[in-house]
Amino acid sequence: GPQGNTGTSFLGYDYEIHVSQVDGNDTTGNGDLLTPVASITKALTLVDSQRKTIIVHPGTYTESPSITTQYTTLTGPGLIGGNIVISGTVSTNTGCTISGIKMTNLTVTTPSGAGNVNILNCEVSGTFTKSSNADYTVLRLCDLTSASITGAGLLAIFGGNPNFITVNNASANVIVKSAVTVSPVLTAGALSIVDCVVGAAVTNAVT
Repeated sequence: GPQGNTGTSFLGYDYEIHVSQVDGNDTTGNGDLLTPVASITKALTLVDSQRKTIIVHPGTYTESPSITTQYTTLTGPGLIGGNIVISGTVSTNTGCTISGIKMTNLTVTTPSGAGNVNILNCEVSGTFTKSSNADYTVLRLCDLTSASITGAGLLAIFGGNPNFITVNNASANVIVKSAVTVSPVLTAGALSIVDCVVGAAVTNAVT
């Protein structure tokens, strides 16, 4: 007889890897829209030369995923989280994009020549740490509880609330523009604060 309905076609989603805490499964899931995996860590093992976009659906993910494949994109719907929380440390040692995620800590160890690091619409409730010599790292509209910059290279922060920024590397060049920041500290390197509101949580607003 005639063939029945074969189901919905999801052409165009082939390059995405989906993660869902609600209905994902790290054993049976393959990252497709209808068969997501349950953890970001598992999704990162599925990244290849064509599938490099990881879509994280709302939920709290208790893990510390590490991005090691260049040009990987880790993103969630909405601005600053969209109910997506990573309870742990997100780290990257290569050029990548992280967007729309709330996380406890974020660590960038990307070396020079490994690509740019783009952090967009994210919230870091613990510490943002840049300890490497990444050529260019940019944060746009991000909220940071604290930031420790001990690596060389250019770091640009546009908008958001990047608080307690400490710059301590003679070859570091940090630019903060159109943001609200509290008590930035420059020990070594260059720190430019442009069109910002600077508040004091201690004796001095700027050290």
